[in-house]
Amino acid sequence: MKKTAILFLLVVLPFAVWNVNAQTKFKFGHIDSQALIQKMPEMDKAMNDLEDLQTSNNEKLKMMQGELQKLNTKYVSESKTLDAITRQSREKELQMMSQNIQDFYQSAQKDMQQKQTELTQPILDKARKAVEEVGRENGFTYIFDLAKGEVLYMGDQSIDIMPLVLKKLGITDNDAAAQ
Repeated sequence: MKKTAILFLLVVLPFAVWNVNAQTKFKFGHIDSQALIQKMPEMDKAMNDLEDLQTSNNEKLKMMQGELQKLNTKYVSESKTLDAITRQSREKELQMMSQNIQDFYQSAQKDMQQKQTELTQPILDKARKAVEEVGRENGFTYIFDLAKGEVLYMGDQSIDIMPLVLKKLGITDNDAAAQ
């Protein structure tokens, strides 16, 4: 009796497990996250806000550089007639102004990076959440991001989930085409 039970476990059980596993189907999907994010209306506003900040910073920088150029031109034209103390004072003023411009530029770059993160992170989070919800609701095993990696092969069984995610986000094809 024991031998029959062991024989059953060794012969029949593996086929039963294989049969159950063979019936399990994996469902694969793919999306281009960069294309999705570009289709989100929130991204247009974020990009416009960043462009406005960049324009403002560029105008301030141009103004500062213009003032430095004026002072430098004045210094060059008067330098031969200035006494040593006044010349040193003006040179120091020019150096400080130049350093202020460099400091402003570095600060503006840092502010731009922080503002970009502040504006885009909620958009990225919203897109990720929508992809996760579509994956869960539609029974996907994996969803691959075509924008973040090299896909060497994509068979017919892989489903482009872009339409499902756009629908989840309330974006129509007309909205996306207008972008």
